[in-house]
Amino acid sequence: MNLFLIANLESRLSRHESRRPTVSKRSSRSNVARMSLALAVALIWLAAIPGQCLNAQDSPATRPNPIASSDPFTPARPASYRSPATPTGAWMAITHIYQGDHPAPVDTHHVVYENGSYYDFSNDESQPWTIFDLQASRVILLDRKRQLRTSVPTKDLIQLAARAEAEITDPTDRDRYGMDAVPSRTNEGQFSVSYADTVYRVTGIRPDVPALAVEYGRFVDWACRLNVARPRGVPPFARMKLNAVMTSAKMLPVETAVTLTRHIGADRTPAKIRLRSTTTIDRQLTDAMTQRINDAKSMRVLFQEIPWDQYEH
Repeated sequence: MNLFLIANLESRLSRHESRRPTVSKRSSRSNVARMSLALAVALIWLAAIPGQCLNAQDSPATRPNPIASSDPFTPARPASYRSPATPTGAWMAITHIYQGDHPAPVDTHHVVYENGSYYDFSNDESQPWTIFDLQASRVILLDRKRQLRTSVPTKDLIQLAARAEAEITDPTDRDRYGMDAVPSRTNEGQFSVSYADTVYRVTGIRPDVPALAVEYGRFVDWACRLNVARPRGVPPFARMKLNAVMTSAKMLPVETAVTLTRHIGADRTPAKIRLRSTTTIDRQLTDAMTQRINDAKSMRVLFQEIPWDQYEH
C-alpha cells in the first residue's frame, strides 16, 4: 500500500512464517460460520520472517526521492508520483516491498483499478492474481501455475469480519490481534497504530483528486477482509482501522514501515523484523498492465473453478 499494499504485504509474510492454522472456507453461510469460529486460533502469527506487504524502517537510500515542499504540514511527494486527472478513470498503484535494510524489493505489486474492479497483480509467480469484482460482488483468486480459480462472495467477507469482531471477546486475544487498536495522526501526513508487539507507521499525501484516496482505501479494506478469510501474515484488524482513518482524511499512503517483535526459542529471545513498502500512483496504465488485465479476464473464464475450501493457499 505504502501502507496499504499492506493488504498485500501481509500475504508475503506467509511465505516464510509458520502459518496460522488455515480456516476452512465453505460456500455461503456455513463458510462464514466455520471461518469465524476458527479465527480465534487461526489468527496467531507465530514464527517470524520476511515477507510481504508490511514494512519497517530501513535505509534512507531506498526511500523515494522527495520533492521539497514549502508547506511544513504537506509531506514531500516522491519524484515518481503523478497525480491523476480524474477519480473515475483507470489508475494503478505500484508497491515495492522491502525486508529490513535490503535495497532490493522482495516483491512488487501492481494494483489496477478499471471499470469498478480492482486487480492485484503480484510479480511473485507463487502468489495468485486477485480480482475484486465489486459489481459482481465476488473476489476471484487465479492460480496461474495450476490454472485454477476460486471465488468468494463479498457478503461472506463482510459477515466473517463482523462475526470475528463479535465472537472474539477475550481482552488478551483482542489485544494480540489488534482488534481494539486505536490509530493516531501525529501531523498532516503521519499516521500510526500499534498493538501487542506490532507497530505501523505510515507517511501519506493528499492527492489533487480526493476521490482517488477513497477508491484506493476501498481496495485496502477489501484486501484486509480477504486476509481475514485467508489467515496468513499479520492479522488485518488494526490495518483496517488505520485505513479507515486515512481514507476519511482523503490521504494516500506513500511509505509504510512495520516493526514486528517476535520471541524465538524456548528462552523467548526477542527478535525484531522490519518490513517496509513504498507506493506510487500512476493515472496512465502501461501496455503491460492493460495486457495483464486482459490475461486475468481470460483466466477467469478458462481456468478450472474449484470450491473455496479446496483451494490450496
